[in-house]
Amino acid sequence: MRLSLEAKNIQLECMLAALPIIVHGDRDRLQQIILNLLTNAIKFTEAQGRIEVRLDASETQAEISVSDNGCGISAEFLPNVFDTFRQESGLKGGLGMGMAIAHNLVELHGGTIHVQSPGIGQGAMFRVMLPLII
Repeated sequence: MRLSLEAKNIQLECMLAALPIIVHGDRDRLQQIILNLLTNAIKFTEAQGRIEVRLDASETQAEISVSDNGCGISAEFLPNVFDTFRQESGLKGGLGMGMAIAHNLVELHGGTIHVQSPGIGQGAMFRVMLPLII
């Protein structure tokens, strides 16, 4: 990911909880979820942009969020973000599979994934909630 970030001069800020956060899951699939979210954030953030990754935890859940100040998502398309083969009109690249795969993998791990965007040109935030091992 570093080369993609450097090529577009995108600033990546990671804010991770100090304590170890342990979730039950397949490490490779959990990594794939995060990579899909980061790849999309980089793809849809303009040069000189900013991406923020956060990891926090409550008593029962880990929360991972990836937010950017990129092109944003229209209110009309938000309900379709996790649909297979769906892309917002006018956007290039990809097959429309990454977010559908991330959604499916999160659910298989007993979690949820949500997206928020104030609209076109205003960035987006994806929030993944996964149950902790207690």
